[in-house]
Amino acid sequence: MIAPRAALTLLALALGACHGRGVVSLAIDATGTKLSVDHVALNLTYGTTQALVDVPIKGGDGPTPSLPPGVSVSLLFDPSVSGDVKVEAQAKLGTSTVASKTIHFTVIPGKTVNASLDFGVAVGGDDMGPGPDGGSDSGNPDLTLPLGWTVTQMGGKDYNLVGVWVGDTEAFAVGLRPSDQTGIVLTRTLPGGTWAEDRRAAPPYNLLAVHGAGKEVFAVGGGMTMLHRLADGVTWRTELVDDNPNLTSSYLNAVWAAGPNDAYTAGDLDGSDVVVYHGGGVGGKWDKQKPTVQGGFSPTYFLAIWGRGAHDIFASGGGGGLWHSAGTGSWGQIRGFGSDDLAGIWGGDNGDVFVATYQGGVWHRQNGAWTNQVVDNRNGLLAIWGSASDNIYAVGENGAFWRWGGQRWDPSGPEPPETTTLLGVHGNAAGHVVVVGREGIIIEGQAGSP
Repeated sequence: MIAPRAALTLLALALGACHGRGVVSLAIDATGTKLSVDHVALNLTYGTTQALVDVPIKGGDGPTPSLPPGVSVSLLFDPSVSGDVKVEAQAKLGTSTVASKTIHFTVIPGKTVNASLDFGVAVGGDDMGPGPDGGSDSGNPDLTLPLGWTVTQMGGKDYNLVGVWVGDTEAFAVGLRPSDQTGIVLTRTLPGGTWAEDRRAAPPYNLLAVHGAGKEVFAVGGGMTMLHRLADGVTWRTELVDDNPNLTSSYLNAVWAAGPNDAYTAGDLDGSDVVVYHGGGVGGKWDKQKPTVQGGFSPTYFLAIWGRGAHDIFASGGGGGLWHSAGTGSWGQIRGFGSDDLAGIWGGDNGDVFVATYQGGVWHRQNGAWTNQVVDNRNGLLAIWGSASDNIYAVGENGAFWRWGGQRWDPSGPEPPETTTLLGVHGNAAGHVVVVGREGIIIEGQAGSP
């Protein structure tokens, strides 16, 4: 039985100035029958100032829950100074956390900023399954959280996050800020830490992918942008991958680091040809590598690049294009994928390779043979990553979130509404998994979580 649902919505209203003081006010609203939470713990932070509050939520026995008339929390700050506000909220049933969300937004003196953070919380009896609508009617990202997953919303919807990389001690997410069409780099320390923008990167264009090795991080995107964070863990450097000045309409869509000072990036040249660059060394030099194209095939763009090591690298793209390199600078094409757009690649230590497609399938190479697994017949799959060959996650359009357990693909993770597109997934050796998507969504969990 799937339980009916209620929307538990946390609305955050940031006022830049109010009677000489800045104020952040919050309110809780809920509708439905008996709620599966009985209180919400809120934590607001602005600089060194912090406000804590615990909000009771009463379900009641009648058709309408008995709710407090309204709850608000004020956080005071200097109205002459802009700053970031973080709102952390945990919806709880007793001492158990049912759902967890975090949002960040910036307050500016004299200006009003509206941001919202929604929980989709099941209601009813012992069955806490997701409802048919996938969330509240607010139109905001609203995810039903199985045990083991948490959700953060960054930027009050003004972030579209496309790529993610999780290292041993840091995680990075990159994308686009739609309000001004500039790129963004988010980072957090592991374990612990919170997501924050790394303004030292200062990307001029949208970013589409990120990967790293040790302290070195490479982020790529529009206008052939290549940002390289150096081994000092602080300095970001813009590097020129191609000396052709007429490639401003070209993109670097994917990046993979084999090790420090050793990275590959793949993209397209004005949407008409594919190209790979290898570099990342001390001098910032990159060498162009042109994949071999078999007769009758016209590649237009690369979408993904991944390697099992420096001598076993795959790059994939539109129209069934897949290439392999042994690290020698030459790329041989692998055929047999029809017209599928090959959007993401990951492989296991046993030689398996998994390639996610826009057509909703996953091509799986096992013992040298490729088979097409139909995973989602409604939504395209845009990214794939695994911790082992029997624990793989694939994400994509309309909140598609799937897990391969070694025998079959099953729905996994939070259940987002159909407006939430998930664009990137990655994890580290410790099993910390991060999924990113539109509207600033960051989903985190432990590898193996259903």
